[in-house]
Amino acid sequence: MRKFAASTLLAAATIGLVAASAPSASAAPTWTVKNSNSDGSFTGLLDSGSPARFTDRATSESFTCTSSSLLGIARSGTDRDVPMTISAFAYSSCSGPLGSTGSGNLSGTYSADSYDATTGTTLGQIAEGTVNLTINSELGTCKATMTGAVTVNYANSGLLISATIDLTVTTVSGACAGLVSEGDNVTYGAVYDIIPVLTFTSP
Repeated sequence: MRKFAASTLLAAATIGLVAASAPSASAAPTWTVKNSNSDGSFTGLLDSGSPARFTDRATSESFTCTSSSLLGIARSGTDRDVPMTISAFAYSSCSGPLGSTGSGNLSGTYSADSYDATTGTTLGQIAEGTVNLTINSELGTCKATMTGAVTVNYANSGLLISATIDLTVTTVSGACAGLVSEGDNVTYGAVYDIIPVLTFTSP
């Protein structure tokens, strides 16, 4: 990352998580959810041709993952306080500068903030997302943790986009040798196909 000549893990993604305060309970919208899975489960896989990419803003070096998935729950019904939960994003088949390879994950609590009826899009965020990356290079293994807000927007066409511009590397350990440095700022983006397609509406 500071020479990320090694990299940075979106998944974001594109999936997003932009910081913003969640609405108060009294102002929270109610949601109608449709999911063909009776248990409310859904999965997400990277949209074809849209890898998850983490880019160091200082060096412009990227760590790109061609395989990524997410898991979540969206139970059918009306008057739902929360349209869906996302339990985790996983990244694999990642590569970057200097022949680096690796994997990672993104965790945090998702909250939906509003609904755009014109586009059929639910706008939300993971306000305090945590990304853990393992980066392997000729130097050895480096582990890095990044934190920040990630925007996560879902369109009823079945696409979920996660992205952020303000992840910050908080800790590094192992054979990083300047490939990743504490304090580096990282952008992230990814687009996922959600299976089955979910439909959310909100007044």
